[in-house]
Amino acid sequence: MALSPEAAVHPVILRVPADAYLPLAPRDRVRFLSGYARQALILSAALRGVVLAPDQLVKDSLGRPLSVGGGYWSVSHKPQYVAGIFSPEPVGIDIERIRPYNLRLQSKVATNHEWRLVKSDTPDAFFRFWTAKEAVLKIGGIGIADLLKCRVRHVDGRRGLSLRYRHRDYRVCHTCVEDHIAAVVLGKFPVQWRFPELP
Repeated sequence: MALSPEAAVHPVILRVPADAYLPLAPRDRVRFLSGYARQALILSAALRGVVLAPDQLVKDSLGRPLSVGGGYWSVSHKPQYVAGIFSPEPVGIDIERIRPYNLRLQSKVATNHEWRLVKSDTPDAFFRFWTAKEAVLKIGGIGIADLLKCRVRHVDGRRGLSLRYRHRDYRVCHTCVEDHIAAVVLGKFPVQWRFPELP
């Protein structure tokens, strides 16, 4: 039996149109990506039957998204892809390009015990941990300063992680698109990733 759209949350990932993004000045690129990620969020909300306008998507003085339309939202952006999600419960999303990284960064992202859970120091494992932790931290509006306080407790196959942060347990699911990985915090609603074609 298929779920009705309202019975799930729909993280939306959009490819950034290079012809619109690349000609922009660096400051304008960030503004463009932020706006484009909000378009992914608006699509996510629409899939749950909620109509949002860009001017409704505001943040508090600490940069945390304020609830709107009876729900919560989160966005993330990179030069090639953006992601957005709307949910009836607090939510976090992150997307990163999987690329080589300096192994010294491992100690800033996770403990040795956490790294042993994946038995790997590949870029896939590194960015899987990074995106999961950042998605959890976005719920509290904390940012990457608390990466080491957010702990991976269990690896749930190739697409899931269980984490603990501030005495609370979280589950995160991942998806990949080309050379990017995205993570979203799971709640009581099933996740249906969406990759709509651009007009």
